[in-house]
Amino acid sequence: MEIANGIHLLKCPLDSLWTGVFVLAREKLVVIDTAFDHSMTDVVLPYIKKLGRDPADIDLVVNTHIHGDHIGGNARLMRETKAKFAAHKLARERLANPYFHLNKIRSRFAPLVPFQEIKSGLNPQEIDIDLEHDQEIDLGDSKLRVLHTPGHAVEGICLHDSASGILFTGDALQGRGTMSTGVGLYFDLDAYLLAIASVEAALAQDNVSMIAASHPFDPISGLVPVAECADFLKLCRDTSDNYDKIIREYMAEHGDSPDLREAVRCMLAHAGITTTPGVPVLAYHTAAAHLAKIDPSRQWGEPL
Repeated sequence: MEIANGIHLLKCPLDSLWTGVFVLAREKLVVIDTAFDHSMTDVVLPYIKKLGRDPADIDLVVNTHIHGDHIGGNARLMRETKAKFAAHKLARERLANPYFHLNKIRSRFAPLVPFQEIKSGLNPQEIDIDLEHDQEIDLGDSKLRVLHTPGHAVEGICLHDSASGILFTGDALQGRGTMSTGVGLYFDLDAYLLAIASVEAALAQDNVSMIAASHPFDPISGLVPVAECADFLKLCRDTSDNYDKIIREYMAEHGDSPDLREAVRCMLAHAGITTTPGVPVLAYHTAAAHLAKIDPSRQWGEPL
């Protein structure tokens, strides 16, 4: 669907959710994130053709971060288009071996949490354009300003479009998470809070018309009008503060013999989750991020 002049949100199926692929069809043809390989053939490339544009003419692909549901279509676009690929400079090493990196995330807490392996199909690739915080990507009729927003991913970025005012946030702002995670998913607590602060600063200094996230993070549907952005950012921070309170209360009672599984159970229960998240290991990363702040002397899972 078109969410602004020349900017389209394509909701690519992801279990019971969706991953957003954003197509900027203006002077240049730009794709932000690529979901999965089948998303390209089933959704994205046919949509671009319906717009009267040739998918082979895609100029630029920007990955907001290097998780499988955001880079899965990269390989097809590398083969079938002339596109340059851009991502934060910290993504270069991870894109060189994405299968290894993503399975480290899935296996970090094994055997405590069964390893749900990501199958092969994510091809190594080079980045054409290394991005940094506050860098501007010139699209001719507009510019995309880069915000480095780690926490959910060390290489995570948001992109502010000067023409429409839309701030594409990828997975930087987690809200209360999705049914895949059960809670907001981040790997570094301080970095996640920094990401929230960076977006707050962008709202204060840029002409932001809406936040466009890559999933329907509870309680948003993906798109947040500017009038509701401050409330959403506050919810992101308050949710993280609530997790921290829960984990600290657990540690106050069980600090001599903490059990990571029980800490996660407490966090999920207080978050109101009554069903098992689709990928159970993901909530452990968030709990570990808080535990690492409370007691950095212990190792909470394998190093990433």
